[in-house]
This record gives sequence, structure tokens and C-alpha cells, in this order.
Amino acid sequence: MISESYDSSEQLMMVRAFNGNCYQFGTTVSSGSDMKVNKGDEIRFELDFDVEGGSISVTINGAPKGVAFRGLAGKEIWCVRCSCVPVCAAGGRNVH
Repeated sequence: MISESYDSSEQLMMVRAFNGNCYQFGTTVSSGSDMKVNKGDEIRFELDFDVEGGSISVTINGAPKGVAFRGLAGKEIWCVRCSCVPVCAAGGRNVH
């Protein structure tokens, strides 16, 4: 990753838990409380290769929140979960 800045990195996709804003490749793609995450929430990210050139949808506590990221075909995707405590987990996948 060249830049670690969530709002300007051309490589980063992120949902900010405290406000629900979504950032994709240096652009704010949505803002608002629909994707806001609270302590104890269960979050599910679903990668769909057939929708909008590859997309990631979000579900929080069983309620679908919609597509957070689009146009992922040809991108290498690494899922990382981080929190305010020093715990991170990662895994990668190519989207074709």
C-alpha cells in the first residue's frame, strides 16, 4: 500500500465504523449513518463477482445496508478488520 490515508489512498476501501462513511480508492463513495457500526454489531461483507463489475455489499445485524463498493473487477482485494484495540486480521483474493 502506497498511502495509508483512508480518504486519499488509491488502493484502500474502508467503512469507518463510527460514522458509516465509505471510502474507495481515494474517494468518499457514501456518507451517513446507514453503515455505522456499534460495539457488539455483527457485520457481514459479501463479495459478488456478477454485480456492477464486482461489488461488496454490507449487512449489519442481519439487515442489508446495500452496496458499499463497486467496480472491483481486476482488483486484488484484501479484507482487513481493525479496531481501536490493537487487533487486525487480513486475507486476500483477486477479483476477476
